[in-house]
Amino acid sequence: MPYSFSAYRFDPARYELTHAGMPVPLRPKGCELLAYLLTHRDRVVSKEELLARLWPGQYVGDAVLHACVLAVRKALHDTGRTPSLLHTVRGRGYRFVAPVEEPNHPLPTSAADPAGASMPPAHEEYKLVTVLCCGLADAPALAAQLGPEGWYRLLQTVVGITLAVLQPYGGTLMPPTSEGVTAVFGAPVAQEDHPRRAVLAALELRQRLRDHAALRAQITGGGLAVQMGLHAGSVVVGARA
Repeated sequence: MPYSFSAYRFDPARYELTHAGMPVPLRPKGCELLAYLLTHRDRVVSKEELLARLWPGQYVGDAVLHACVLAVRKALHDTGRTPSLLHTVRGRGYRFVAPVEEPNHPLPTSAADPAGASMPPAHEEYKLVTVLCCGLADAPALAAQLGPEGWYRLLQTVVGITLAVLQPYGGTLMPPTSEGVTAVFGAPVAQEDHPRRAVLAALELRQRLRDHAALRAQITGGGLAVQMGLHAGSVVVGARA
């Protein structure tokens, strides 16, 4: 059954939000967040709990959750200095505080908690990590130059070099994309010096990609140009049983 608050009506089963009868666009993840906060509006919901419920088994940091909360507030026109619907409780999490008209009937489990109430208990933990992102400079032009087969061979070489570099530093390679690679330090195995490991791995990887003979042979005009970035923060790590 739908929830009603202010001039809004939200149907968690259909992921439909309306204001005075007019549809309000809100992405599915925003609908999941709103549904979870409405279901648990009797308490403050921590960031850790939201990350574990909405992104189970994924390396997602605070910035992603913050962006999702902002999207919900924008949809609810609750973006002023003192939000009247969704409050941030500093250092603790979020709580939906506006008066809500109760559904006439109890919500089914899947609708009351679409983010995971019908799923097995979660086994996650909050960890500090450093993420290394390595993108291939001007990847579309390079792919067009090499052709499909040549581009595939180049990417395979890059992944092989990355794995070799990450191993001594304890980095974990995430699924590669067509434009680069991403590695995580500090998870799933905790590392107190994960920022240092990530920096050293980035420096070595950059040099190896520039000087590797197989890459220089495939690319006209020299070694492979890359763009790198490092970010440290908190993520939820784990998988469902």
